Amino acid sequence: MFKNTPKFYLTISFLTILNSYLQAYNHWEERHVLSLLFFILGTILFILSIIGVIVLNKKQRTK
Repeated sequence: MFKNTPKFYLTISFLTILNSYLQAYNHWEERHVLSLLFFILGTILFILSIIGVIVLNKKQRTK
């Protein structure tokens, strides 16, 4: 799943995570459910991005 991920997509995913956390912070006062949704999905995307970076680093080391 992560073996052919370009670096550009990993960069965009980290920017999307930042946007997700900012949206969660922005909606915290009024919409708690929406804020928690942004926070949880951002965290899941963050974990997947970290896994993608680890796989990309392992792939570059073996070349």
